Amino acid sequence: MDRQGVVRELTKRGVLVTPEMLEGGGLEALHKHAPIQTHAPKKALPKLSVKIRRAERLPQMSVEDFGSYYNARYAGLRDMILKRMPALSINKAREGFSDVSVVGMVKEKGPGGFVLEDTTGEIFVVSGDDVAGDDVVGVRGVIKEGRMFQKELMWPDVPANNVRKAVPGVLLLSTFMDDIIRGVAGDFTLMFIPEEPNIEIADDEKRKLITRLPNPCAASINTEGSTFSLLIYTPTREVSLDDVVGFLKRRHLSPDKREISTKTDPYLIEPVPDLFWVISGERRVERYRGVTIIMTRKHDAVKYDTGTGEVSFAYNNPPPQTPHASS
Repeated sequence: MDRQGVVRELTKRGVLVTPEMLEGGGLEALHKHAPIQTHAPKKALPKLSVKIRRAERLPQMSVEDFGSYYNARYAGLRDMILKRMPALSINKAREGFSDVSVVGMVKEKGPGGFVLEDTTGEIFVVSGDDVAGDDVVGVRGVIKEGRMFQKELMWPDVPANNVRKAVPGVLLLSTFMDDIIRGVAGDFTLMFIPEEPNIEIADDEKRKLITRLPNPCAASINTEGSTFSLLIYTPTREVSLDDVVGFLKRRHLSPDKREISTKTDPYLIEPVPDLFWVISGERRVERYRGVTIIMTRKHDAVKYDTGTGEVSFAYNNPPPQTPHASS
């Protein structure tokens, strides 16, 4: 049996295939990694559907388009905060002297604080917290002499009581095309590959191959009345685990302005994902308020068990890089 035949047979038997497994030869690999077993009767397959959220990208952004984008960004993040912090408009808050709360977007930072603005006006907030331009935050404090002295800062953040959903199944996450994992076993198997791979896998009730994904990609996986949400993001710069946790705290992916090309805001993190896959320079697995964070390098592959939350990388070391053609 040739190598391709072995891969097909291993896939049928639910084996996670890596190039290292095939080094000993075809039949040897088959007998070693997938001995013949007696299987229990097959159970009915769950109905599976996958929805990918896509935003219309514009070839060129006008001033009005940018206005629409920032309005959508502000409104989405503001509404998340208002669920946990009742607030006044900034103009109304200026009239009070007792504790008041406002929600706004950081216009700019200054000595000892920052300028916060909403659709009614702006105010300088005296604060020691680290915020960045365009962050949307809630502030509780006292108004004195036209300035707001902060007592509490609230981020949109993932709710503290958020819990991971357990849905029986397997997600295969891969960023490269040749000799990737061909198949795994589970109540359902979804293979997410951002680019079009050079392989053929037929979709059916149990297995789907998802390719040519937008960036970012928010996917909703529905099976037997349960929903599992996945967020995939490839930043234009390398990010650390702290950066990724910051994305979740801000509930926004904070792209560079040059990346913005939509009237709506696809960078909002809504709904809260069960799994957040970030393709960057690190390889990490972390949990934050019920969200599983998986960070992979490029040319990496990961299996995620949506039932148990177990994560396994296909390679203990980075796979060899394809040499670039010399110019």
